[in-house]
This record gives sequence, C-alpha cells and structure tokens, in this order.
Amino acid sequence: LLLNREMPPMKATVDLCQACGSTAIAFSAGIREFRLHKCAECGLVRTNPMPEDADLVRFYQQFAFEKPSREDVDHDVPAIEASLRHFVGVPQPGRNRVLDYGGGFGIYCKAARQLGWEPSLFDYDRGCLEYAQSAMGVTCAVGDLADLRDKQFDVIFGYHVIEHWNRIDEN
Repeated sequence: LLLNREMPPMKATVDLCQACGSTAIAFSAGIREFRLHKCAECGLVRTNPMPEDADLVRFYQQFAFEKPSREDVDHDVPAIEASLRHFVGVPQPGRNRVLDYGGGFGIYCKAARQLGWEPSLFDYDRGCLEYAQSAMGVTCAVGDLADLRDKQFDVIFGYHVIEHWNRIDEN
C-alpha cells in the first residue's frame, strides 16, 4: 500500500497540517481528484483538497459493504463491550446518551446499548444505516449531520473515523 511506504520528507505545497501545523510532507499520492498527504511531523494522513460532504456521500455510496453475519456480531460484541467499557466507560444517571460517529452497521451501538447507553448512529452510507436499524436495533440512525445539530450527547466516539473527516476543525 502506498500509505505505508516511507519516502523522504519534502516541503509541502499545501496548507498546514490540521493536527500539528507542520508543512513537511512525508509522502504524497493521488487518488482520483484528491491527493493524500502524510505529515512528516505527526503522521496524519489527509487529503487536499478537502472533500465536501457531497463528495464523501458519493464515495461511500459506491461500496457494497459486506453485512456482518449473526455469528460475527455475536462473536464481536463482547470484545466491543469491553473496549467501550474501558475507553468510554459506563453510563451514569442522567448521562447515558452516546453517539457513534461513522459507525457503519451499528455494532458499536448494539454493544453500547447492552452496557446501558442510549446510542445514536451517524454514517454517510444509507445501506449501513438501514441495516443498523433493522438488524442491530439502532433507533436513531442518521446520514446527515444537520439532523444532529440540535441533539446533545454525553459521549461521542468513533472507531476508524478521524481519517475520513473533511473539516476536522468543524466536526
């Protein structure tokens, strides 16, 4: 994979790294109309130009994600529960609203609900949202950030998500 290939640092021709402010790039590679840049200082991989929400929706709608089998879900949920318990904790009285940002099929929402959380799911992929509602029992699954603007959460988490944010400073 290109992302794992080490190349000597070169001077950036793009804006500053969103994470550390550096202009040094470890490598740059093109994917469609976007270029991936890996920061030589902190290692953040980002795109330039940054995609708009419509670009992300188009990108994720092209995949035919393989839905997890019942056996996979039953196997994975206990480990996910342990991970959530460790990193997110358990709900407290009056503090039980959690958002899984970019949660795909909703398996983390299922595990969170089993821990006592009231989970909501955000994801761009409509197929994932439908599956999360029908198979995982997710009651609040949205694909438009505007639907979350007036909602409040006690905890927001995402697993393998930050690398997909198009406007990290606004999300």
